[in-house]
Amino acid sequence: MRRVARWLVVVALVAVGAAVSSSDLAWAQPVEEGPPDPDAPPKNLKVLPKETPRREVTALMKTFNKALGVKCAYCHNTKDYALDEKKHKDIARSFMRMTLEMESPRSPTRTHPRCASTATCVTGARKNPC
Repeated sequence: MRRVARWLVVVALVAVGAAVSSSDLAWAQPVEEGPPDPDAPPKNLKVLPKETPRREVTALMKTFNKALGVKCAYCHNTKDYALDEKKHKDIARSFMRMTLEMESPRSPTRTHPRCASTATCVTGARKNPC
């Protein structure tokens, strides 16, 4: 009888422990989030101002897609756009910095000598001067 009672206590403790740990696991699971707020700035902006709204960044990235003829996955991990694991993302940032410097009023290379336009992704990547 004592063995049965001891065995029941052990089973009860295991059951309670399993119930507590499974509820803790359910509580610790990340909550599924809806789509990101279009006005909230994306994470990990390094060239653009940190407070740039997501919709503006998305519109800019779409111009890069069209100008360069690439899709988002060329520069980004499409499961987490904030990650910096692809070298093309760093290269794109360096080109953005260069373009911003060229467009600066203090820059002697503000416009191309043969045309009145400033440098863009198309002029650099497609080797088209104007």
